[in-house]
Amino acid sequence: MNKFKVGDIVSYRNTRGSIKKAEITSFETVGNGKVWFHGIDTDTKAKVWYPVHISEKLTEHQFKIGDHIDYLIGNEWQRDYATIHGFHRNSNLPIAETNRPGHDGCKWSYTFDLSKIRLTQ
Repeated sequence: MNKFKVGDIVSYRNTRGSIKKAEITSFETVGNGKVWFHGIDTDTKAKVWYPVHISEKLTEHQFKIGDHIDYLIGNEWQRDYATIHGFHRNSNLPIAETNRPGHDGCKWSYTFDLSKIRLTQ
C-alpha cells in the first residue's frame, strides 16, 4: 500500500526532467499492478498522471535544484562545495557541480551519496 492519499502534495518529474509538485486527485492501478496517481500541478494547474513508486522515491530527501551543499570527504566537510543542478534519472541522487575549480581549472559535476552531503549552513 502506498503512503499517499487524495489531497496530498507530492513530488513528480515533468517531461523536461524538473522535479515539481502536484496535488493528488485520485489513484489508478495499471496493467502491471503498479499504482499511478492523477493530480494537478500546484504551479501550472496542469493535469498530471504519474507512478506512485517513483513519486515516493522523489520525496525521500529534501534537496532541490539550486541548493548549495557541503560534501563529506573522509571525516572532513568541504564547505559550500557544490550546487545541485539535477537528479540522476534512475537513482534520484543529486547531481551537483563543484563551486570551486579543480586542479585543471574546470568545475566538475558529481552524483552525490545522500549519506555524505548536507545543505550548506
